[in-house]
Amino acid sequence: KVLPGRTFRLHPAAAAPYNADYDGDEMNIHSPQNEEALAEAKILLEINNNIISSKNNTNLVGTVADAVTGGYLLGKDKFEKSEADQLLFAATIVSPEKKKEISGIELYSRLIPKGSIIKMPSVLSSSKTFGAEDGELVKQVDKEFDRTTTVDCINKAFALGTAYLSRIGYTMSLHDLKVSDKVKELTNDVIKEAEKKTIGILEDYKLGNLEAAPGKTQEETRETKIMQVLNGVRTDASEIVKTHFPAEGNVSKMIKSGSGGSMLNVTQMGCCVGQQSLWGKRILFGFTDRTLSFFKKGDLSPESRGFIKSSFSDGLKPTEFFFG
Repeated sequence: KVLPGRTFRLHPAAAAPYNADYDGDEMNIHSPQNEEALAEAKILLEINNNIISSKNNTNLVGTVADAVTGGYLLGKDKFEKSEADQLLFAATIVSPEKKKEISGIELYSRLIPKGSIIKMPSVLSSSKTFGAEDGELVKQVDKEFDRTTTVDCINKAFALGTAYLSRIGYTMSLHDLKVSDKVKELTNDVIKEAEKKTIGILEDYKLGNLEAAPGKTQEETRETKIMQVLNGVRTDASEIVKTHFPAEGNVSKMIKSGSGGSMLNVTQMGCCVGQQSLWGKRILFGFTDRTLSFFKKGDLSPESRGFIKSSFSDGLKPTEFFFG
């Protein structure tokens, strides 16, 4: 929608295919000059005709962010008739609810046109509903009905999810991303273990006991083995965080619903950023025989080749910041 002041408004569901975010993005407007070009733009370029990618069959258009979290939480709630009617009305669905109490999943099923054979999932996550990229219901509705109905359902799903989330309120602060001291201790143990293994690999290399992998030199084999050990730190730390992170926290709800974030993000913010790699290898170049002038020449330790021990919340050292 073109608005006054050289501005136009874009529905959040259609932002992803334009690669648009709302941080001051600019766009170009093309004005077709003849009837043929006008028809082409209206029909071929119409977003509603392009909601499924011909490249890899993913949904270019679908629910994102707040709409996904709202839908996920809605599916776990129960509603009285009056509340259900209010939410449905917010999603422009005018069919007064007959039951005195209705589950969130049943309420969400009112988005699907009547007479459909589509079964509602037990969890209203992004991939199981109308989510962008992998939402199953987008293709199911498109197959059973038509493109116009599908777009209408995505619009309603968006409105229902955001209306519900606005009503219950949803916040996230830095405090929600903090991990316990126990998790930090366990992660430190994992890092120490990885450092020990790295020292072992380097000693074997110096003594010439390192068996070269097929098609690789001893140096390449050394780097590959070290990379495997140090990449494992992030994976192991993520598992530790997963075990001890509050399952009912708002961050976990975002991750489970598929609206954004992952345990890796939480791990990097709270525990350890991990090994940085460039072209699939540890960071190798910079100054002569060393990555940065902070290190001695010939230093092959994890820290001198891009391993970041610190977490984002505690802050990075200058060398770690540079590698990051």
